[in-house]
Amino acid sequence: MRFCDKLPKLRKENNLSQEQLADRLGVSRQAVSKWELGHSYPDMDKMIQMCNILNCTLDDLMDDGTIGNSSNNKFNINNYFQDILKFITRTYNMFCSMKWKEKLKCLTELIFIFFLLLFFGAMIRIVIDDFLFDLLLKIPTVGELFKSLLDSIFTVILVIIGLIIFLHLFKIRYLDYYITVEDSTIKDKIIETPIDKDDGIKYVEKAKEKIIIRDPKHSNFSFLNFFLKIIVLAMKCFSFFIGLFTILVFIFLAILLSMSVYNYLHGVIFIYCSIAFLGGLAFCYCLIEILYNFICSRKQNFRRIFIIFIISLLLVGFGSGLVVSTYLSFDYVGQLPESDYVVDKETLVIKDDFRIISYGNNITYVIDNTVNDVNLSIKHLKNIDYYIHHDDDNNYFIYEDFNMFNAYKTLINSLKNSQSYDYGKISFMEIVVTVNENTYNRLIKYDYIS
Repeated sequence: MRFCDKLPKLRKENNLSQEQLADRLGVSRQAVSKWELGHSYPDMDKMIQMCNILNCTLDDLMDDGTIGNSSNNKFNINNYFQDILKFITRTYNMFCSMKWKEKLKCLTELIFIFFLLLFFGAMIRIVIDDFLFDLLLKIPTVGELFKSLLDSIFTVILVIIGLIIFLHLFKIRYLDYYITVEDSTIKDKIIETPIDKDDGIKYVEKAKEKIIIRDPKHSNFSFLNFFLKIIVLAMKCFSFFIGLFTILVFIFLAILLSMSVYNYLHGVIFIYCSIAFLGGLAFCYCLIEILYNFICSRKQNFRRIFIIFIISLLLVGFGSGLVVSTYLSFDYVGQLPESDYVVDKETLVIKDDFRIISYGNNITYVIDNTVNDVNLSIKHLKNIDYYIHHDDDNNYFIYEDFNMFNAYKTLINSLKNSQSYDYGKISFMEIVVTVNENTYNRLIKYDYIS
């Protein structure tokens, strides 16, 4: 599309008549009419003024690319390829027009930007490895698969983001300031006669003047926009999974809030817990709304979100402070009362060498020559069950079967009674193994006592 075709189209898009455009440019309406008919062209100063008035770039007026064509909005590999070639051409022309001092300054800044982006990328990878990937590794089997997959995805995303930032900084810092345009209207061609006397006449054509201008609109290249779309799509997918996790946390906090409200008559600490959980719900709501608006490309109401976010932090901080202060004032109980324990008896018929293994629990061996089998005395909390597993190597594993319901009742009762327990020192299960002397010596000999 030629300049004479682009001008009326852009003028109408900005709701300007020929006379209105002429008044703002300081020319006659007839001059604008001649431009649109293709009978004449404005000078460079008028071109730059029109860019500001019509809200467009100089390329929109001078290049032959189409404006408002719907085909530009579709993916066309040829358009992206031509755009890359245009970027390379402009970069080459810029370096050719720069002085050595300017070239050295440009290269120095680009190297600094490269290493700065490399540093920030490394910091982001460290944060991701220390937090996100460590959480994924705690998921058996699936965690390793997701870690390797997300590691590759994050690496590609960081490289693309770094490349886009590098090219965009290069464009707005240098390329937009060094657009070389030849303007034949600045100096006319002059034919000069050579100084030395000669029968022949030599015609010398002076080079066209070159102007250094700046693109006022900072237009982006299509291939950069293509990479940006990929990054945005990947970020939306990642935000979707973060949103699902946030929704689960929101539901869990709602359950805790209902429990604390149900028990608020039994102690003031439950009221303080309700305040903290309410603040956590408000915080999750802010995060869910931000992620939803981002995924659906909706406008963010940052003012309202910011107000709710501040309120949620106040509620969480205020409620948590009251909970901690109240809990520290409780009576400290080093050990649970004997009434919370129960003792079970088990008998194991053993013929060969064996081993009893119970992870994290104390096992005491007692010698009694009156017994032929292995007698077990298992003392454990009422809210903790156990089961014994026998494998092919004649090993007996005693596992704790933690009952969440009973543990919840124990915790609620301790809060109701204003008591605090040191659960790190409390013995949840104690095992006493009674065997005869021969069996005991055989276990020691083969190092079977665990």
